[in-house]
Formats: sequence, C-alpha cells, structure tokens
Amino acid sequence: MSEGDFLNFYVMSTLSKAGARCGFNMQEAVSRAQINVEVFDSHLSKLSLGALRRLFEVCEAATETAYFPLVLGDTYGFDAIPEVDTFIATCATLRAGMMALDWMPHIVHPALRLQTSEDASTFNVTLRVEGDEPVHPGVVEAALTCIVKFARMISPREDPLREVWFQHGPQVDPRVYGSYFGVPVRFNQGENRLINASSSLDTPLKGGFPSLNAQAQLMVEQRLRKLSEQGSLTARLEQLLSLRTDLLGAKVDEVAVLLELHPRTLQRRLKEEGEGFAEVQTRVRHDRARKLLHGTDLDIEAISLKLGFQDRHSFTRAFTRWEGVSPVVFRRPIG
Repeated sequence: MSEGDFLNFYVMSTLSKAGARCGFNMQEAVSRAQINVEVFDSHLSKLSLGALRRLFEVCEAATETAYFPLVLGDTYGFDAIPEVDTFIATCATLRAGMMALDWMPHIVHPALRLQTSEDASTFNVTLRVEGDEPVHPGVVEAALTCIVKFARMISPREDPLREVWFQHGPQVDPRVYGSYFGVPVRFNQGENRLINASSSLDTPLKGGFPSLNAQAQLMVEQRLRKLSEQGSLTARLEQLLSLRTDLLGAKVDEVAVLLELHPRTLQRRLKEEGEGFAEVQTRVRHDRARKLLHGTDLDIEAISLKLGFQDRHSFTRAFTRWEGVSPVVFRRPIG
C-alpha cells in the first residue's frame, strides 16, 4: 500500500453512494484495492493512476446491479461543495458555466486534461489523462459522465449533448452507454470527446444571477488556491497560473517565491516531471486565451494585458504562432 494513495472523507462518501447503487460495499472494495482512507482538509484525494486502476478493477468485479464507472460519474456530488453548487445554480448561460471546466482537474483528479473547441455547430470537450501509468478505461468513462452531469445540472431544460466518443472499446454491452447518455456513443475513436450543440450555449438560463455567480466563482477559486500546494509540481504550477493570471507574464523567480522553492529547484523538479517552466506558462496562457476569446466580450487589448503581454501586438504574434490565425480571426463567428 502506497503512503501517497489515500481517499478523503468527501470522495469516500461519493464512492460509497456509487458502490451502494451498484450493489457492493465500498469499504471492502477500498480495502481490497489497498487504498488508505484519511482525514484530509480538501475536496481532493491523492490517488495515483495505478491506485485508480486497482480500485476500478475491484469495483467492477464486485458490481451486481449497474455499470460502476457511469454510476460513479453520475453520483459525483458537485452540489456537496457549496460554492460550486451556487455557481451552477446562478449561471446566466451554459457557456458561462463551461468556464468551470478549468476546475475539473482540481476537483476531480489532477491527471485530467480538458480542452474545448468550437465550430459552426458544435462545442467539443476533449479529455486526456496524463501520467506514466496506463489509465483504466473506467476512469475516462467516469470523468466524461461527470462532465455531462455537470452540464446537465447547469442547463437542466436543454441538454446540448449530441455524441460521446471513447478511444477504447465498449467495456459492457454498448446499450448500457446509450441508455445513460441518451445519444450515440462511438468507440475506438481517435480521442475521448463530448460533442455538444453550440446553439444552446448562449440560451439564457432561468436561474441566471451574474453578481452572485461571480462571487461563487471567486470563492471556488479561493478554495482552489489553497489546494494549489497539493499534487505534482506541474499541477501546482498550472493551478497557480490559472488562478493568478497576473503571473502569466512573470519570471520564474517571482513564481518560485510563491511556491516556496528556489528557482533552480523549481526548474529541476519540473524537468524531472518532463516539463519546463516556460512550457507550462505558455500552455496555461494559450488555454486561457482561447477561453477569453470565445467566452468573454473583452477586447483584444484587455485580453493581452490580462495574459501578461506587453501589448496587443505581442499577444497577436504569440496567438498566431499557437493557432495559425490571429485572435481576431479566431474569435470571428464561423459563417
């Protein structure tokens, strides 16, 4: 049993509910998977991908009444986190709510990487799981189910989901997936993806309360800032840069101080994780730029400053290098 693998009370509660729905006792499953349950002051658990694989294998073998990964994703209790529950209830549009996809790695698991893209008719959410160990297919299925639940909680009257793609093959009868998602589910695809109708993203929601929503978002980000000291150094750095956009143009020395590390130590440890400071900073900048261009009405000058660029020309050059088109063209509605 690894000392670094443990579940906190909050996640254990979610797992226990999922286990009960699937007809088995989660305490016994966790014990067989050799995972600790500890008091931990956060909504995160620290589980390696190897520990997750063990847990999913045990749970799937013990399941009697339902398919565990889908049940787990559907059981995940966002509403148990008051700030997130308030955020969900007060979003003015689904597009505004989708900005919260940035929180998924921090709230669900730090190995998750989500990227969004949009064309004339679809808004796509692509999932990758980063790590040195192979990921259990059930982890991917639970994560995408969790995201679907999140979107359906924000916009319960109009479900934008149109298709679900998995890179792996079906783990149970394909009809089980279709029954839950209610849309075509395709397997052995090039990526794990949720395909949504973009036409519903900007439909005004009945519970829209922008000022309260902004306050809830601030409270969630404050919580995540406290969690930024957990997990791998790369994850800590990404969390810090995501929450402190004023650091997106900062030097390594300035960021190292906030992480309580010597700059050389920060760079050495990032290298051990296969990363570099500039690469992580650029990745967060790029991702934030895409979201600000598609998810806000801020002008290019304001976005440039928010991302730590000296002026809009510097931002335009960088963004064109990343995307192959300028920020103006990228933002322009297709058609």
